[in-house]
Amino acid sequence: MMALTRGVNAKAPCPVCLVPDDELSMLSKIHTLRTIESMQEVWSSAWQLPSQTARDNYLRQYGLREV
Repeated sequence: MMALTRGVNAKAPCPVCLVPDDELSMLSKIHTLRTIESMQEVWSSAWQLPSQTARDNYLRQYGLREV
């Protein structure tokens, strides 16, 4: 799944967790991990959306892209 990440400029750039880019320096805060199951759920939910733009906007929240 790491190959699908948007990289360091993403809204959630970490390939391990879902830390927002503006909270990367907050080391004491615990964030949700990216698990296979959770990312598959995100991916499945994205494919339920009606348009390419809607899918891209939804996936962008998780730092993912459709390839």
